[in-house]
Amino acid sequence: MRSTGAIRPEMLKDSFDIAQYSEQDIPGILDLFSLSFRKEASREWFLWKYAGAPWSSKGYVVRHDGRVVAFYGGLKFRFIFKSKELWAYQFCDVMTHRQHRARLFGKNPLVIEIARIFDRENAMDFAFGFPSERHARLQTMMMGATSYRHLQAFRKELQGTSRLQRNHCRVGMGWDSISDAALDRIWGRCAQTLELSVVKDSRYLRWRYRENPSGDYRAVSIQGMLFQKTKAFAVIKNTETEMQIIDFLLPEKGLHMILLNVLERIALDQQMQSVVTWANKNEAIAGALIKAGYTPFDGIPFGVRIINEAKMREEDFYERYCYRMGDYDAS
Repeated sequence: MRSTGAIRPEMLKDSFDIAQYSEQDIPGILDLFSLSFRKEASREWFLWKYAGAPWSSKGYVVRHDGRVVAFYGGLKFRFIFKSKELWAYQFCDVMTHRQHRARLFGKNPLVIEIARIFDRENAMDFAFGFPSERHARLQTMMMGATSYRHLQAFRKELQGTSRLQRNHCRVGMGWDSISDAALDRIWGRCAQTLELSVVKDSRYLRWRYRENPSGDYRAVSIQGMLFQKTKAFAVIKNTETEMQIIDFLLPEKGLHMILLNVLERIALDQQMQSVVTWANKNEAIAGALIKAGYTPFDGIPFGVRIINEAKMREEDFYERYCYRMGDYDAS
C-alpha cells in the first residue's frame, strides 16, 4: 500500500493509492473521461479547468497497478451571500472505472471515500453540484448531503412568435464589445441585488467563457443610446436548433424584458427554434420569463452539503441561489 503526499491511505487496500493528480496522471484521466462519459476531452480543456481556474480547483485520482481508475474533481467558487463572502467547491467529473464501482472499501463505494478525503483536505463553507440522479442519491445516503432537488428551467418556442419590439439601445456582439472595467461595474451593481450568487467579475467571466476551449460562448452587451453605459450583459450558446442563455447580468428589473427581446431577436436571426435558460423560481427574472411566454419545467438535479452552518443554512441555498446554466461546469 502506498501513501502519496499528506493523505493517509488507511482505508485503501494494497495496490491502491490516492492523491491529488499530477502531470503524469492527465492522459489516464482523459482516457477515463472518454470511457465514463462517452465523449472526448482534450489536455487543453483539462488544464484550463483545473490549472487555469481563478481560485485553485482541485482534482484527486485513485491509482491501481499504475492506472488511473477513479477521479474526483472540485471547482472552487467564490460566492456572495447577504454581502458576505463564502467559499464553495462544485464537485464535477466524478468517475470510476466500471471494474472498480463495487464497494471495495467496507460499506462505502470508492467515490465516497475520495469525497471524504477531499473534504478533509480542503476548507470550504459548503459543497454543491449538479449530479446525475445516481450520484445525487449516493451522496444523500453516504455523505450527509441534503435531499437533492431539481432546478427550475424555462423554455420558449419561437415559431409563431409575434413581431418583436425594437428597443432603444445599442447591442454589442462579441467579447471585444465590452471591457473588463465595464464587466466589473455591471457585476458590482448586480452584487447588490442578488441574494446568493457566484461572484461573476471580469476575471471569472473571461476564464469561464472566453478562455474555455470546449464551447462557443458569445457575449452580448446592451448599452444606452446616448451614454453607452452597459445596462445588461449575457452569454449565449447555440445547439442545433436552440439558443441557450448561459449567463446574464441584469442589475435592474426594468431591463428583463429588454434583454429577453434582444436575445430572442438574435435567436430568430440565427434560425433558432427555441430559447432555454435557468433561474431560481424565487427570482424576479422568473416572473419576467413567464410573462414573456417561457414555460417552466424541472431541470437537472442540484444539491448542497453545508459545512459551515454559522454562515448559511441549506434552505438559504435552495431558496436564494441565483443559479445560471453556466454555473454547471458541463454547460
